[in-house]
Amino acid sequence: MKRDTNTHYEWPSGSAVTQVDVRTQKNGQSVAYLYANPDAPKEKLAEIRASLRLKGWGTLSDSRDGHYVLRVAGIRNNDELIATLRGQQGTPKNEHVLQNKDEAKAESKGIVNAVKSRTLRWSGILATVGNAMSIGEGVLRGFESHNRDPIKNPNKFEAGQFGMGLAFAVADLPLALVDEHDSSRQLNLLLKKLSKEYDRNGIEIPKNASIYVEISNKGKTFGQLGQDYLHAYANQIKCGLEVVAAGFSIKAGLKQGNADKIKAAAIFGPGFLASLIIPEKKIDDEKYAKAGIVERAWMKIQSNPLSVGGLLGYSNTYFTYKSAINERKRFHNEAPQTYNKKDGTIIPASKYYPIDFTIPTVMIGANGLYAASKKTVGGSIDSAAVEQDAYRIAAQIINKQPDGELREKAVETTARFFAKRMEINGNYQEIRERLSKELDSQRQNPWFELHGLAPYASIPKRSHNLDVQLDIASANTLPAAPSTTIERADVQHVAQGIAHHTAEAAASQLR
Repeated sequence: MKRDTNTHYEWPSGSAVTQVDVRTQKNGQSVAYLYANPDAPKEKLAEIRASLRLKGWGTLSDSRDGHYVLRVAGIRNNDELIATLRGQQGTPKNEHVLQNKDEAKAESKGIVNAVKSRTLRWSGILATVGNAMSIGEGVLRGFESHNRDPIKNPNKFEAGQFGMGLAFAVADLPLALVDEHDSSRQLNLLLKKLSKEYDRNGIEIPKNASIYVEISNKGKTFGQLGQDYLHAYANQIKCGLEVVAAGFSIKAGLKQGNADKIKAAAIFGPGFLASLIIPEKKIDDEKYAKAGIVERAWMKIQSNPLSVGGLLGYSNTYFTYKSAINERKRFHNEAPQTYNKKDGTIIPASKYYPIDFTIPTVMIGANGLYAASKKTVGGSIDSAAVEQDAYRIAAQIINKQPDGELREKAVETTARFFAKRMEINGNYQEIRERLSKELDSQRQNPWFELHGLAPYASIPKRSHNLDVQLDIASANTLPAAPSTTIERADVQHVAQGIAHHTAEAAASQLR
């Protein structure tokens, strides 16, 4: 199993950056955390940050282990990062690889915790085993029928049974391949939805905000993009194909004279259709406390839509057992035979009925694990890192909004969005309070960009016949970073920020 790995670097105590932790993620990218020397000049930190941004990496004022750090995202070559820092402050004195703390903790709790934290994957693995047996049974039953009566059964496989197993297999294989315990992809999905939420509410994201790097597909291989897709849509694929499998199950039931398979499909098919179309929503504690029994039940279902298909999937388990028992009795002439309704001929029992005892036994675990999984986050999520990074990235965007109405709108939009997301703990009020703390903490960080407090996005189009002359003479009041490393766009943004604070009347008319 591919894991996150951590590499730690150290520089001499007099360096501007004393430590760097680089976390290489499962999606092939790395995130680095730069620890600044408390005595380092801010001009030097600004120079280092600008040189990192020139590489196309996203930079973000962050905190880690009680220390202020600079979070650098989108790194695809760790050596390039170290080479950039070496050009700024020399060669690191120490380097060593560390095991990811979260994964080390999970490993210490053994197989039970591994299954619990990856319910979706293990559900897919178990179901894939069962589906392989179902496909095999379709082939075996087909040969058996063909050999018994080649004219009446020209096909060497039973289409209904084979198609049902194949549809189940295609539905469950993505679950077996995707790793829902993947914090980098969970964060990527969340940030894409957050970005769309800002667009819907007219909140401009600064051009050099870290979120753009976080959600970018630049440089990803076809395999990585495929994993991203499966992580985002594995449940939609699963639920949709379960409905298709229900149709094949009905076809198999008619062919085999097996009413139980038809009954099962009539239950689990609509169940997975419900899981597909019901949107996943976090329970609002206040509304839940005031709701009646029916409303509470509906809120519970919405908080875990996969439970509908997963639990109703047990109908297939029950009826498969039941039909296997009946077929066994018919095979041994212990029960009345089943007749074809079209021509009145006997539908013989198959000698492969024991497989129908084995398949549902495997599916007991698969259905239970699926019912315990979450829908929109690709499975269970117990990593605090996703939640923490989401707050910090949102705080950067909010901090770069102008003081007043625009910033309050950004806070309100973010808090309401987070309050609905399964990945984020807490209610609306608790989320607002945490956002407020993150905003203050980020401003105190020595890596924080002062000019980001002003209008930071592209200049809006002029809407009136008013030309505004911007006086940027006050630019001399800010500490100047070396011009060789600051991007031109950054200098323009600095000028915009100064103009906002020195020419209030021109704030909405910038051109």
